[in-house]
Amino acid sequence: LMVLMAAVTVAWSPRYWPVAALHTGIFVLGIAWLAHNAVNPQPVVWNRILAPMGIVGIWGAVQLTLGTSVYGFETTRALLYWSANAMVMFLGAQFLQVRHIRRNFLTVPAYFAGVIAVLGILQYFTSPYLVYWTFPIGRHVKAVGPFVYRNQFAALVELVLPIVLYRVMAERRHRWVSAMLAAILFAVVVATASRAGTLLVASEMALVFLLGWRRGLLSRPALAMVLGQVLALAVVFT
Repeated sequence: LMVLMAAVTVAWSPRYWPVAALHTGIFVLGIAWLAHNAVNPQPVVWNRILAPMGIVGIWGAVQLTLGTSVYGFETTRALLYWSANAMVMFLGAQFLQVRHIRRNFLTVPAYFAGVIAVLGILQYFTSPYLVYWTFPIGRHVKAVGPFVYRNQFAALVELVLPIVLYRVMAERRHRWVSAMLAAILFAVVVATASRAGTLLVASEMALVFLLGWRRGLLSRPALAMVLGQVLALAVVFT
């Protein structure tokens, strides 16, 4: 998890080293798990989702081996990309079987995205051409935190927002915290004028609330109240 968050914080760099560092960290974790499992054998959990990722990786390796790739460097990058994705999925299947571990793993990225959102909106309106108010970027874009393009930040929000909205519906004790976090994430996407991001995040929010209502997490009055709270907070933060 720390490897993934560290990669996000340097996503602004146009060089390849952040991606290479992320892949290196993932593969090192894979090797560490393999070594640990060799010493202390544990049942291996498999997931069918790994199959398509593995096939893509094998296809890239076959191309490189047979010399049929049009552009070997890009094929190698794609091979590393899909292999790293498969490794993350595999490690997730091994480490996240326990409920409280899985819960913490999902909670941390949500709050991390909230921190990025707050820093990002402050940077967007005070120093949009300096990442972290320090590193210069081109004048044709405005950075939102470590993301050079606002749609990239919107993609991060789309990834974590369902987790936050589930907490809004399922947890009564700290519901206001999750509601505020969801509102901040949505408000920053709107405030940065990401039209596609706003449309996708709004649609995602409506879909998640609808699914929550269908599954009985909230009654209709409670759903209307929670949705109203999130939207009202989003208006305030926007």
